[in-house]
Amino acid sequence: MGGAVAQALALAHPESLDGLILVGTGARLRVLPQIFESLRASYGEGVRFITDLALSPSASRALKDAVTAQTLETRPEVTIGDYAACDSFDVMQQIGALRVPTLVVAGREDRLTPPRYAEFLARAVPGARLLVVERAGHYVHLEQPDLVNQAIREFLATLGDRGLVETSLPEPGY
Repeated sequence: MGGAVAQALALAHPESLDGLILVGTGARLRVLPQIFESLRASYGEGVRFITDLALSPSASRALKDAVTAQTLETRPEVTIGDYAACDSFDVMQQIGALRVPTLVVAGREDRLTPPRYAEFLARAVPGARLLVVERAGHYVHLEQPDLVNQAIREFLATLGDRGLVETSLPEPGY
């Protein structure tokens, strides 16, 4: 859902951005009906179903357990509401108007937002860069953090000093 929020902001207020990084998202986010069905039938089983779709089969058991546990901490109505909001999100017709330097990152094995969603974004946004990461799913930043962080650093370096403001904090007065 973060990618949807970022795209909506970029389209509404492009002047406020120097660059845009979209990870595991698309210009339209249709949700499988089975996700809603499984969450409503048994929240725990639904969360495990989503985790299986989201993470690469090569993800560690520890990561799968952590993602599942964190999601289970969210109230079912919130999770279902988030997926409903995603399901209604669609900026496919508008996204081509975006004129902000953009990096699009996707996991090759993401079954929630498949790489074709990222490929569409990269084609639709003029000058966008695309990185599809092998052995990663929807949580590509958790599954392959070194690759994703390197791509983000390189992208930010292309922006130069635009938008990167250094601040110095006063010394703490104890």
